[in-house]
Amino acid sequence: MPRPRRAAAMKPKGHYADTANPTSRKRSASQAIAGRSKRRTKKSSDTEMKDADVETEDPNLPLGLSTRSFTPDELKKDLNISYKDLIKPAKSLPQRQKRWTQPETKAPIVHIEDTPKGWNMDEPDLDPNDLDAQIQRCLERIVDRIMSDHFEFRLEDLLKKKKKRDAIMALEPGLSWPVVQRLNSLGGILKSFKEDDGCIPTVKSIMAEYRSGALDWTPTLVTYWSQGKQISQPRPFRFDEFDHLVSQYGQDGFWVEGLFEQNPPQAASIMEFGPNPARPNQRYIVSFHVWMRAPGTRFPLEFQMMDDTGASFMQIDEVDFDRMARLNGTLDQRPPRVCVQGLELADGTVVYHPIYFLEVNLFFFGPNGRAMILPEYEKIPVVVSPVGPDGGGGGLRCGGPWLRHRFYTSSVPNGTVQLLHASDDPVYYQYLPTKFNPGVQISLLAENHNCISSSSFDPNLSDT
Repeated sequence: MPRPRRAAAMKPKGHYADTANPTSRKRSASQAIAGRSKRRTKKSSDTEMKDADVETEDPNLPLGLSTRSFTPDELKKDLNISYKDLIKPAKSLPQRQKRWTQPETKAPIVHIEDTPKGWNMDEPDLDPNDLDAQIQRCLERIVDRIMSDHFEFRLEDLLKKKKKRDAIMALEPGLSWPVVQRLNSLGGILKSFKEDDGCIPTVKSIMAEYRSGALDWTPTLVTYWSQGKQISQPRPFRFDEFDHLVSQYGQDGFWVEGLFEQNPPQAASIMEFGPNPARPNQRYIVSFHVWMRAPGTRFPLEFQMMDDTGASFMQIDEVDFDRMARLNGTLDQRPPRVCVQGLELADGTVVYHPIYFLEVNLFFFGPNGRAMILPEYEKIPVVVSPVGPDGGGGGLRCGGPWLRHRFYTSSVPNGTVQLLHASDDPVYYQYLPTKFNPGVQISLLAENHNCISSSSFDPNLSDT
């Protein structure tokens, strides 16, 4: 699954000028590079450096990062270049592990403590999506007579999964499994739209391109669309390009295709409330507090995020989204919608919510005042869900994976059910409690060391 990553610094306002609509002519990056090489003797040294930048650009950079910038004319041309040829091939899978077998002359091994040294249930040499290979390996494992019952259960699951996949693939003959998954997801997204949504013709065009074979699913690359028309070839996503294209084509009907998973990723899967061991008269959720704002605005709002739910994105609701705009006086200047994403809930239900890029940061509150944990706000994808039944804000706020992708994080069995986060590796280990001690106040110990702790108590969930 796609995971949130560090954002790049924004280009200064006015870095890009408006350009005319790019043509739909396709041109591969390798062809473009070859063409530039033939003409290089006629160009100035400055232009040669720009060409060299294009050749050495790594499209496998984290989300939004780039080693170069474009002038308006260069961007206009580069939008017609496909980066598919420049994608680094995936690392090859390791060789198969040693195969262990239990001789027929001995009883089958059924207890994990009796398995041979080095034996495990993993299949690192197989692609997890290659169901035929996974099924064949299960059959071999069952014959090996080591923990065979576990592999029989695994085989049952794989056969069910293959039957379901074959039925879905039959609806889109001749297409790859990633493309079929994406078409299935886009179909659900299309049905979720209101009748006047400007992205209806855009999503229909994207689906038609997938079915014709003109568009393929390529991890790490995106295509930009507006009003049902493709305005770029596959390319790495960059925040400054996104902002520029939205300002040029407008928000209505604008879409970034391929930025997240082709299949609905997981949303909140577990919300468990129980007695708080430190305060028996209260109930708690493990949470942390994040400060969030829309790009280009000044004032953030603080939100309490439920932690470690299995959610693939940070999530707020529409009331939270509106309040950020009201606080900054920007109700008529909301950030552009990136796309709509299907999200699978714990019971298998798929819901469809819009995704926006918002800026987040964490603050440390100590005896000597407040300090930002990160030197700058970071831009990340955030799901905005509908308002809850009561019409108020704060319905379902999920922290998603950002906290653990960005910080050293730990929970400590000291009776307080606190989280410890640190941006500095040595500091992180220095302040970890080493024994059960309900009286330890991690936030005080960690002051001035870029560490914070978040309370796990929700004052709205009191038994008294």
